[in-house]
Amino acid sequence: MRSPSRRQCAGAAALAAALTFAAGCSGEPDEDPETVVQAVVDARTSGDCDDYADHFVDGDVVGGCTEGDADPVVGDGPEVGEATVDGDEAEVEVVDHYDCSTWDEPDVESVDVYFLVVDDGEWLVDDIDFAETTSDDCFT
Repeated sequence: MRSPSRRQCAGAAALAAALTFAAGCSGEPDEDPETVVQAVVDARTSGDCDDYADHFVDGDVVGGCTEGDADPVVGDGPEVGEATVDGDEAEVEVVDHYDCSTWDEPDVESVDVYFLVVDDGEWLVDDIDFAETTSDDCFT
């Protein structure tokens, strides 16, 4: 039996490398859009902002997260909804409540919409449409 030639070995090695690369590129992102949004929401509500920018496209943060400055949590806190995915784009709604207790009024529901894209094989936040709920909404 003859040993394979150098050309055959080189070709086989190149094919193996290409298949390994393609398998890594064609797979789904490791985390789903809801998990990414939950990490952003958790950072904002806890004030633990380490790696916060890592969840955004190009590290371009939308909204803010100040280390040690937690957003107030009303009721059970923000609820991350199920993602609507269309190819490499997704939308996730986050339902929260504005605290109207100062005026003896019930809390008002607000909905922020997170827009995500797949970037370098992972879901990242591209934009957030924040609800514009204010104290004026407590009296409607």
